[in-house]
Amino acid sequence: IPGICEMMHWVLQENIHQEWGMSRLIEVLLRERYTFSVHKVIPFVGEITPDISPANPVICIGSYSMGRVAKKKNWYPGIFSLDHVTFQMMKDHWGEHLLNADGVVTDFIDVSTSLNQFFIRPESDAKLFGGKVIGYEEYMTWCSEIMRSENGICKETGLRCDTPVITAAPKKIFRENRFWIVGGEVVTYSQYKIGDRVAHDANVDQDIIEFAIARVEEWEPCPAFVLDIALTPTGCKVIELNCINFAGFYAANIDNLVYALVTR
Repeated sequence: IPGICEMMHWVLQENIHQEWGMSRLIEVLLRERYTFSVHKVIPFVGEITPDISPANPVICIGSYSMGRVAKKKNWYPGIFSLDHVTFQMMKDHWGEHLLNADGVVTDFIDVSTSLNQFFIRPESDAKLFGGKVIGYEEYMTWCSEIMRSENGICKETGLRCDTPVITAAPKKIFRENRFWIVGGEVVTYSQYKIGDRVAHDANVDQDIIEFAIARVEEWEPCPAFVLDIALTPTGCKVIELNCINFAGFYAANIDNLVYALVTR
């Protein structure tokens, strides 16, 4: 990301990440006198209101709909896309360090398993639905709903019969933590869940931090990204990658994140 520095304009989506982090981001941008603007995003269309076409480099913070805007306008860097990343790539680089190293990729409609319950999530980072554990009967009902949809596509989410999904055996997770990676370095982090309970905390155990650093040293899928790490009965595991532009802030150090994005 060299050369962007303080000239970068921040395009923020209105009413996204309704949490302390977004307010803190605006505070930091104001304090450091970085230019920014706040917009409504028209879902699925790739447009914002009010429209804007900055001459300077642009970075977007918002939802996946904001990503369509950045792509349509050819903003640089705009967003740090993970569209090129596949589950197989993650397995090739991180192997048994993955939480779902036993995962199998199939089309949504073709899931086959002997498990009464299994974990399922989209292979891509598009968030067509949130990863979850479901029963096979529930899955079959879900398939029927998608098949009955117009052209086999869910109007609300965009989930298709042929959407690639990952399925795996359910896993026990004690804690979940998020790490923000910019320029090959962990610049901030936050715990965001204990068991099934939301628990945002800026304090993360050193062994989990060291695990995240080791995984980044093995592979960087793009110049800036988010890495989610679980603490499990068998140690630390990589849950997933997320686009840094669309990830919730939780209890991250926003000063560190902004500084990293404008200087590295």
